[in-house]
Amino acid sequence: MKVSSREVNYNFLKGGGETAELIASIDWSQTSLGAIEWWPQSLRTTLSIILHSKFPMFLFWGPDLICFYNDAYRPSLGNEGKHPHALGSRGEDVWPEIWHIIKPLIDQVMSGGEATWNEDQLIPIYRNGKLEDVYWTFSYSPVNDENGDVGGVFVTCSETSQKVELLKKFDSNEKKFFNMIEQAPMGIAIFMGEEFIIEVANKRYLEIVDRKAEDVLSRPMFEVMPEVEPVIKPLITNVLKTGEPYYGNEFPVQLKRYGQTATAFFNFTYQPLIEDDEIKGVIVAAHDVTKIVEAKQVLHESEKAFRDYINASPMPFAIYLGREMRVTMVNDAILKTWGKDSSVIGKTFREALPELEGQPFYQLLDDVYTTGIPYHSDGDRVDLMINGKMQTFYFNFTYTPLKDTEGNTYGVLNTATDITELARAKRNLEDAEERARLAVEAGELGTFDLDLATGAIYCSPRFYEIFGSAKAITREEGVARMLPEDLPGRNMAYATALQNGRLNYEVRIRWDDGSIHWMKMDAKFFFNENGTPVRLLGTTEDITNEKNALQKIEESEKHFRNLIQEAPVPKALLHGPDHIVEIANDAVLVLWGKDSSVIGKPLIAALPELKGQPYLEILKEVYETGNTYKGNERPVHIEVNGELKKIYINFIFKRLQSYKATEPDVLVTGYDVTQQVQARRKIEESERELQKINQRLEIALEAGKLGSYELDISTGEMNCTPQCKANYGLPPNADFNFADLLKMIIPAHKDYVQQAIEKAIKNHTVYNGEYCVTWPDGSPHWIRVSGKGTYDAYNNALKMIGVTHDITEGKLAIQRLANSEQRLNMALEYTNMGSWDLNLQTLDIIYTPRLAEIFGYPPTAKITHPQMRQHIHPEDLKPVVEKAFSNAIKTGFYFYEARVIREDETTRWIRTQGRVIYDADKIPIRMLGTIMDITEEKNEQQRKDEFMGIVTHELKTPLTSVKGFAQFLHQRAVQAEDNTSAVLLQKMVSQINKLNLLVQDLLDVTRMEGGKMKFQNIEFNFNELIYEVVEQISITTSKKIIIQDKAWNGSIIGDRERTGQVLTNLLTNAIKYSPDADKVIISLTSTKDKAICSVTDFGIGIAKENQQYVFERFYRETEAHVTTFPGLGLGLYISAEIIKRQNGKIWMKSEKGKGSVFSFSLPINN
Repeated sequence: MKVSSREVNYNFLKGGGETAELIASIDWSQTSLGAIEWWPQSLRTTLSIILHSKFPMFLFWGPDLICFYNDAYRPSLGNEGKHPHALGSRGEDVWPEIWHIIKPLIDQVMSGGEATWNEDQLIPIYRNGKLEDVYWTFSYSPVNDENGDVGGVFVTCSETSQKVELLKKFDSNEKKFFNMIEQAPMGIAIFMGEEFIIEVANKRYLEIVDRKAEDVLSRPMFEVMPEVEPVIKPLITNVLKTGEPYYGNEFPVQLKRYGQTATAFFNFTYQPLIEDDEIKGVIVAAHDVTKIVEAKQVLHESEKAFRDYINASPMPFAIYLGREMRVTMVNDAILKTWGKDSSVIGKTFREALPELEGQPFYQLLDDVYTTGIPYHSDGDRVDLMINGKMQTFYFNFTYTPLKDTEGNTYGVLNTATDITELARAKRNLEDAEERARLAVEAGELGTFDLDLATGAIYCSPRFYEIFGSAKAITREEGVARMLPEDLPGRNMAYATALQNGRLNYEVRIRWDDGSIHWMKMDAKFFFNENGTPVRLLGTTEDITNEKNALQKIEESEKHFRNLIQEAPVPKALLHGPDHIVEIANDAVLVLWGKDSSVIGKPLIAALPELKGQPYLEILKEVYETGNTYKGNERPVHIEVNGELKKIYINFIFKRLQSYKATEPDVLVTGYDVTQQVQARRKIEESERELQKINQRLEIALEAGKLGSYELDISTGEMNCTPQCKANYGLPPNADFNFADLLKMIIPAHKDYVQQAIEKAIKNHTVYNGEYCVTWPDGSPHWIRVSGKGTYDAYNNALKMIGVTHDITEGKLAIQRLANSEQRLNMALEYTNMGSWDLNLQTLDIIYTPRLAEIFGYPPTAKITHPQMRQHIHPEDLKPVVEKAFSNAIKTGFYFYEARVIREDETTRWIRTQGRVIYDADKIPIRMLGTIMDITEEKNEQQRKDEFMGIVTHELKTPLTSVKGFAQFLHQRAVQAEDNTSAVLLQKMVSQINKLNLLVQDLLDVTRMEGGKMKFQNIEFNFNELIYEVVEQISITTSKKIIIQDKAWNGSIIGDRERTGQVLTNLLTNAIKYSPDADKVIISLTSTKDKAICSVTDFGIGIAKENQQYVFERFYRETEAHVTTFPGLGLGLYISAEIIKRQNGKIWMKSEKGKGSVFSFSLPINN
């Protein structure tokens, strides 16, 4: 079928969309381009590319710069603008408003210059019925005509007004693609015989192989093109022999042409040439697709670059395919906007963003897809799920239909700009304006507007009312009404306002009626371009009531603070989130054990011991929530005089809002209820003890130790159990009545018993008594009796029912106790101790002669308790003796060691210890104790400590020197290859190291005893420390040190170096005392607030009776074989002290002959 010239010329418009149809409908013969059939191929090809592209493109062609564009460019022209008359018009006519901007760029390209590139450039255009400011990212590129001259300007553009950056794709790739289409050739040749003589070769083929006909025809193929023989000859030979055709698709061949040997790609077929049923040769039809293959490679790279460009774009971008809107391409910007990740790719839009259900976007996308009409939004609201929470955003976005060559929509392009902040700012501005209007009305503000250049002023009626005038007044009259003493402040405010633009001051105004009122001025200066103030705009407010109220509040605040300061109960006022101690009365300072220097400090600085206790967190919660917190009998550790003391408090934390501070305060009220808690606990203990006594009493009753009786009050007859009679020395069958009982009671007790019984009956109380009776055998016995009366309806006593108990043994025990006390006094005299008995109500004291001697008096001297206190050394009286006395009243135990200055002015050390005796109401009434002169013991300990300090210090220096000499000699021996000396010297260095460790232990003990051991608390990883210590020790032992699977891998706050010293001591001990074992195990676990480390060995173990001494100084096992293990017995003592001084605990478990486990714990937050 023959195709007409007209149809051929219009093929480039086919499938080009609405714009292509418009081009086809225009009578181009009336333009400078002429009819379409006469258009140059370069124009047709360029328009074909533009019209079939989904990217906005524009073309200026020819000398008149005739305008062309595609459907993708159409939305940028807006409505009621340049479309469709711009199509086919001169560029100068279409773009008069920006011709001065773009014409130089066009001229640059048309004159053979380089392509241009502009990004986010403001180029206003006329569209939508008005001139709009539009920002563009665009490029101008030359399009060459058939003569190689620039025939037009190819424009790719992206409107970035809505922050949409479109892709940069075409230019060089389009040019290559265009050239590839123009140069695509096809060639035919016939090769005859086994030598493949070239019998026929058409022009296309010759062009493909770059040969002349005279050089090719009638010559063997591989003589003409020897470079293709290795690849082609096997293929063509097989066709010649088998008759089977061969098809090559994009087949690579090394071909020498165009002056070089290069790889070319061909689509070709080898067909057998059959004559007379014989294969005579091969026919080849070849199509050079080298450019196509190369273009494919470039296109692949271009598409990759396109995707990279989209992903790098800061503007949200997505493509959805099909009516189901399946997400095909998204960039990072839109994923961030959605709050999603790349897992949405492949999902439908509804699946990717289910939270949009109930919002219009599913329907909008479907409308765009079904109608093919783009949708442009202007600040639409979108609710998205971000991090699990629905959040509101505002966007300018576009849904653009993507169409195929036949105009069918196959997808939607989504671009967007987040204008949430702009929308919120606009709404906030509207809200602020409304609030300002309402504030002026509700706040009864006066307003004014002063023109500083002319002096003209506009004031609201309320403005004059605030100045106390019923009519308008001038500015000068207003200033004259201000009290003179307030004018300096007002003038200073003016001077400051001329610098910063804000005028704020408060002054008093004298009204027409003579009354004084407070006025507040709040205004702003406006300046011209020269910095000269030209306008003053502001408000005035009558703040008289506020000032009066403020004065009352200040007086109330002052009164409140005085109440806190003078309160008899502990109170403090803490300010702000850092809980600055603003007020602390004397009672709270006593409770805290601090002085007034804590005022002005943060609570944590004033009471650093609160760190790690719950009170700071409770304060924070009260401060933040405003909820009052009450605590009862809560323990707290307070440092008093350098000692951390545990007390119990009732407290209240209440947040208060100060009238003049933006940050609230917390009022702290606390009571020391330590004595209450201790007393209650003792009561509870007593009740438990009473319960035990009752249980024992029941057991005693069940065992028949008590006798019971029933006495008839009127007759005196008694019904007694056998045990009751036995308590009086009578047999079970003996007659026994009240008269018989009275005869047995000794005369001294008889009246007392009768009176007690009569009183109990009369008062309806329980009768309790103790008396002595004489048994029939003449022996004395003590009886304890109790009973309770029963009465008739007229309150007449009928009977007394009760029990009796023979307490003779108890009475004898009391006598024995008295004898024991006598022997105790004798023992005190023997041990050179004194004893004393202090009446806590009268301070009268009873003491043994030895006490007087200890205070430097004769044994018979009479000294009072105050006299004894006068002998206490002044430095020990309050911090030691009085503190011990106070603790004894609370705890019941009295102990201290202190110095006394005797009458002869000599100083002696004493040790006093005792117990407090309480009455039935738990009131302390007596204190009993002993006193001992420990001067010699103290002196001996001091001499020993001084000796150890001197010895260890003096050993340190020579040991260092000896070690250095030994290491030097060892190095010399190694260099001289004297192996024997090297080994001996290495052993010498090892022994010196051990001696150094012993000396270091002695130094540590000395520092501990002297209180000079320093601790540096830092945060460190416990597991890392264990691995570090194990690595160091493993070098020195053949035993395997096993670190069990770590159950906890965390950090603690403590002294890392000292903790490592403890680990080293425990591990070296474990290795030393397990000579026959091959391993040692170390493990680390944790609880809620502490880390626990354990070292397990399988060595000799420690006898159970000796385990209580292992952490004492110089302790070592006493068994003979233990002496083979060197050491001073200081390592565990030092380790225990290090752990205790970091608020930790250390303990051990051991079984003789099986090994030991040494463990210690440290607080995680020390």
